[in-house]
Amino acid sequence: MPAKQTNTDSQLAITAYGLKAVTGDQDFALFGAVATSLSAATEDSGQEVPSPSGEGFDPALTAPMPIYEDFDPDARILLGLAEVVIKAAQHLLEKHLEDKKHLILIVIPAEAHVRHQFIDTNEWQEIIKDEMTEFSDLNFYFLKADANVIKHVQGACNKLNDNEIESIIFAGSDSLLDQLTINELIDKNKLCSNTISDGVIPGEAAASVVIQKINSNSEQPRAILKALFNTPEPHSGKAESNKMTGLTKAIQTVTQIAGKIPDDIHCIVRNNTSEQQYAFEWYQTTQTIWPNKLPEQERIAYQLGELTEPPKLKPRKMPEELLTSTTLGDVGAASVPLSMVLACARFNFNYPVVNNCLVCETNEFPFRGVILLENPVANSRAKA
Repeated sequence: MPAKQTNTDSQLAITAYGLKAVTGDQDFALFGAVATSLSAATEDSGQEVPSPSGEGFDPALTAPMPIYEDFDPDARILLGLAEVVIKAAQHLLEKHLEDKKHLILIVIPAEAHVRHQFIDTNEWQEIIKDEMTEFSDLNFYFLKADANVIKHVQGACNKLNDNEIESIIFAGSDSLLDQLTINELIDKNKLCSNTISDGVIPGEAAASVVIQKINSNSEQPRAILKALFNTPEPHSGKAESNKMTGLTKAIQTVTQIAGKIPDDIHCIVRNNTSEQQYAFEWYQTTQTIWPNKLPEQERIAYQLGELTEPPKLKPRKMPEELLTSTTLGDVGAASVPLSMVLACARFNFNYPVVNNCLVCETNEFPFRGVILLENPVANSRAKA
């Protein structure tokens, strides 16, 4: 569904961000690491997985943030979350919006994951509120990562468009480095090592974005929210044996809502790319949206001998890809807001310029979602 507009001059935009990752708290550092495929994964001497050879064990790969190494797993998630929410709120204070109504939409680990049991959202809300005493009307909503994140962002954006709230602070935080989560990954044969590449590299991160309604008189934002869409994916995690349709439908629909075609897309941020099942899903998606095959009429004509020479394939116009898992490992509940921060950072890099970017929600849960962000500079050129 498109984001509803209350007048032809207004639109929704990302105006600020907060970030806590192994690459630091600056978005350009995150982009530099992801764009050059640097990996923060290291061998963890305290965690071992059975060797594929059947003889002995190999150290697991993890991607921790050294700054939090002395804290318990639940404290790591809370500390990162509090930092990025407070950082985002500073922007609202600078604009003197402390007396307005704000929604703080927070993604936390999925209920299906064992680390969820450590989280007390009531306590966390009070801790964060105690650091934001300047604000008079803060509304918290904690969202589990398996509850269709982009669908809830879309609902929040509708509230913003309807002037029910002044802004959204959309945040997420997670750490997959607790022993229960690692044991769960080992039991499922999903923990990566230097000899096992099909699986999960446990990581940790926190990120937030401020979403506001802007108009032509507003300061230039970090990104424009052009469209959001979510759809079911009944075969999630089973791409090797089933036809996956959710991500394809989400990308096709969100581009259509924005008045574009898939060939217009310049960049895509993807997460959860270290597991083979998602590589299968992405292959199916690209073969449908950006096919690398002859048009049916040309193929038949060639088979019937109606062409004097073999037809040539046109080169595919594939978008640039930014893969967060390669650098950070799996960051769970932080994935979508962190991907939005990364897309904003990409817009600040002009070699080459990208006019838009898709942020994808892909995981083991039965839905897929996509957000289409537009470079505000490109948006300004289009209006000129």
